Amino acid sequence: MDSFVGGVAMGFAIAAPVGPIGILCLRRAVVGGFFAGLSSGLGAACADAVYAGLALGALTFVAAVIARLMVPLHLVGGVALILLGLRTACSVLPRASGDVVSARAGWRALVTTFGLTIVNPATILSFGAVVAAAQFGRGVDGRGAAALVVGVFVGSALWWCVLSAFGSIVRRAISPAVMRAIDVGSGAALGAFGVWALASA
Repeated sequence: MDSFVGGVAMGFAIAAPVGPIGILCLRRAVVGGFFAGLSSGLGAACADAVYAGLALGALTFVAAVIARLMVPLHLVGGVALILLGLRTACSVLPRASGDVVSARAGWRALVTTFGLTIVNPATILSFGAVVAAAQFGRGVDGRGAAALVVGVFVGSALWWCVLSAFGSIVRRAISPAVMRAIDVGSGAALGAFGVWALASA
């Protein structure tokens, strides 16, 4: 139980800081409703759980691999964020009338956000927190380690539920002009994160 609770706290803490994935998730919730945002958030939660599992399974080896891949991951993540920012800023997407998305759209949102989170420089920087937590998890058995990974997923997913719910509520009170401003602002922010990633590679 302690491993699970620690994992929940860690997952929530890693997901909560404002970053490109948070901006993307919030925008999708505003445009498409709660489930559109949540589908995106669950992709990020899966990526967080993957990092936690890797850290627990092979801490030293994974840390060395991540260190070697830092530059290419920054480059790939930076380019992806810039392209996503341009697409977001230039998009003219009508708001969905309800909060229900198709299974296909939900899976597509989950998969794309998972990929972005895996190569997202902000997630890579947060990996240090996962490594620190893994030091705690190394003293537990396999069941405890699994509970920690599941906790990371649950904690991360909990944050995305909160953010998606907020976006779903806000979308009911904004005008098309404000939605357009959100698109431009979100695109600019995503592009700025991409430029930062390229500059820090």
